[in-house]
Amino acid sequence: MRFPPTDFLNYGGPGIDGVGRGPMEPLKVAFGPRSETEQGRRALGLEISPLYHVTTNLPPTVIIHGDADEVVPLQQAVSFAERAKSLGAAPVRVVVREGKGHGWGDFWRSGEDLQVFADWFDEHLKK
Repeated sequence: MRFPPTDFLNYGGPGIDGVGRGPMEPLKVAFGPRSETEQGRRALGLEISPLYHVTTNLPPTVIIHGDADEVVPLQQAVSFAERAKSLGAAPVRVVVREGKGHGWGDFWRSGEDLQVFADWFDEHLKK
């Protein structure tokens, strides 16, 4: 995965509401009418945040994230990895790209990133 949001209820830090707020405010319409109230945002945040759906059945996961991402904070990837570890799930590796923002340039052409994914697949799926 690359730079995914994982916890809209703690978006960049504890208690920071990202359900159509903060850096996600320009996308508020995507969260629908439930995002209009605190109660609705809390319920929706629990439903749509992958962090709250992590189980021990999580497959091995690799996340590549820029440390200068102003749209999806690096904390999102780190929190997801910590949650998986705390539950004893398969490993989640976070690869941090220094100085990179959200969706940096032609990230999808990055041979370095493609190699990270290829190595991860070899390590966890080749058997």
